[in-house]
Amino acid sequence: MLEGPATVVGPTGKEYLFDLRMRVPAAFPNRDAHPGVTVLDKPRILRFGSECHIGTNGDICVQMEPAYELDYERDGLGGFFQQVLIHLRRALIYALTGKYPGPSYGHAEDGKKEFRSELVAKLPMALRRYVQPGLRLPPDRQWCPCGGERRFKDCHKATVKAAQAAWVASGGPRRPPFRKKK
Repeated sequence: MLEGPATVVGPTGKEYLFDLRMRVPAAFPNRDAHPGVTVLDKPRILRFGSECHIGTNGDICVQMEPAYELDYERDGLGGFFQQVLIHLRRALIYALTGKYPGPSYGHAEDGKKEFRSELVAKLPMALRRYVQPGLRLPPDRQWCPCGGERRFKDCHKATVKAAQAAWVASGGPRRPPFRKKK
């Protein structure tokens, strides 16, 4: 467990002091071992509540690492803590302006479903089905199914593979809900 102060710079350049506690599971940096963060003390302007993704008990909702493309093994605790600071800055902006900047997903499973829907919606229609785990990707040398005049490996292969990994990491079902109906 780590505990201590963190200074977050608000949108006007003013500094705000938070007192945080980070719980790091023994299995970290395993992808399923998310650290937990609790705000012990906060600036007066910040109210806890679901609209700023900080619970009434002070727990911060930042456990959707695929939304930030955070790789615990590569980025470690420093990368995770960077996301916590970004999240706290967004909460400050929300407290000051009434508008939450950046992606705003629901909590728990609702947020994961929203993230997966957004992830799939970014892909061209012809590639959406390849997000499904276990579905074989087109061969590298085949023309990309998106209709572009490039080979799949040079066009959308990296994007589709990243979407597959994020889908699996966010706990997506084996079959995405966007299949064509018969």
